[in-house]
Amino acid sequence: MRDNRPQDPTAKPARRVVALLIAYFVLCIAGGVTMTGFFAPALVDISKTVSKSSFSLQGENVSLNLTELPQQSRMYSSDGQLIAQFYTQNRIVVALKNISPWMQKAMVAREDHNFLTETGIDPKGIARAFVETFIKRGPREGGSTLTQQYVKNALIDEAMKENDPIAAYHARADTITRKLREMLIAQELNEHYNKAEILQGYLNIAQYGVNIYGVEVAAESYFGIHANQLDLSQSALIASITKDPAAYDPLYHPEVAQQQRNIVLQQMVQYGFATKAEADAAEAIPVKSMLHPKTYPIGCNDIGVMGYACDYTVRDILMDTQLGSTVEDRRQLLYEGGLKIYTTFSETAEQAAYNAETKYISPKNPQGMIIAMASVQPGPARLSRYSKIRPTTWTATPDRSTRPWTTP
Repeated sequence: MRDNRPQDPTAKPARRVVALLIAYFVLCIAGGVTMTGFFAPALVDISKTVSKSSFSLQGENVSLNLTELPQQSRMYSSDGQLIAQFYTQNRIVVALKNISPWMQKAMVAREDHNFLTETGIDPKGIARAFVETFIKRGPREGGSTLTQQYVKNALIDEAMKENDPIAAYHARADTITRKLREMLIAQELNEHYNKAEILQGYLNIAQYGVNIYGVEVAAESYFGIHANQLDLSQSALIASITKDPAAYDPLYHPEVAQQQRNIVLQQMVQYGFATKAEADAAEAIPVKSMLHPKTYPIGCNDIGVMGYACDYTVRDILMDTQLGSTVEDRRQLLYEGGLKIYTTFSETAEQAAYNAETKYISPKNPQGMIIAMASVQPGPARLSRYSKIRPTTWTATPDRSTRPWTTP
């Protein structure tokens, strides 16, 4: 007989909470793919938001091969001066030995002070997150470890690389299934890599501002220095940004950023990464006085007299089939491959050519006259100067034997 009695509206949410708590408890205790695979179907059925998802709860395609991360490429003149940068994600990967110890400590204090002793997941943090989120109905907490944060970033990056919006959605979705997936992969990473490798990976993959990825670019962008030069106050400021890169960006929200930096300094004292005296001295420095921002224009625009030389080199790269089977493959290599492109063009020669041209014809001359100059070094027949005073369409194919650039 059908039961027509009114249902208790709190019964189903309560059952869901109990089921999820049990699932997390089992995962934390068992810590293995087999047990999690046994409970995964029930979890997918329980969580409405992912009931139609089809991805596996296995530790798929996540490694610490940092060469696969999108990195900016840089183009240099013949005398070693930076001409231009190309990127989709503004990142320069660096080894852990080239990252300040203060930066390493600040990041661990901010994200996961038990990082050095945990197994990739934090059972206490998970339990605390469940109590706050599902029992007390307070602000949602994640309970994620630093290793899990690396996994999340890596899965998002892989989805973007594969141009897979569905995978990108699942990598970001605020669901139980996503958390379980991250926990499984985090444990696998913890078994196959040491803590230094995992920390190195996180410091290079994390976002530290608007299109600022990795601590090397963060150090350059905010302070005009390298990651190995960061002091305590600078490190705490950078570490504080990851929780909310847009809201805590010190260039746009210095007061909020200073509050967050001070929180990190207090955490470093609390967890034994800095003394109170060191933290007090760092906290006394106003954030605004610390900043020496550096901008990263993309491509050949707004780079002065080297613009045409830059365009010439880019066109040559995009036409070179040795660098990829299609133009799009070559373009992706240029913007994500971390290339160092050394050209034969001289900035001194370019400036001299521009000065000579504009002496006789103004770039704004009413007749619309155009002048162009190029010079070739004797012997190796290398271009050392290529300039115009007005932009024109140039489609000539350069001889590969005299290409004006090389990559290591």
